[in-house]
Amino acid sequence: MAKEVFFSIETSLNVLKELFKEELISFDKQYDEFTLKFKGFCLWIYAYKEDGGDISENEITKLNLNVKYESQIPSQVRTNFKERVLALGLKERFL
Repeated sequence: MAKEVFFSIETSLNVLKELFKEELISFDKQYDEFTLKFKGFCLWIYAYKEDGGDISENEITKLNLNVKYESQIPSQVRTNFKERVLALGLKERFL
């Protein structure tokens, strides 16, 4: 069963790709979806704008990020990933 956590950041998709270049496995432009491998585990990040509009890869805008991961990922790995994204400037969103 997948779990999820939410973040936001003012940036572009291209900058996000650069921020996650060490972990990035693939990027699907159709769904603005990043697939990352962090400490041996896969995570998926879905980027979207508040108004649901299309995102240009170079457009600097407020992006909301939905991070999904499998529930069997150890809690320490989840904590390490959260620390990493917060250090990159992402802000956690509580829904």
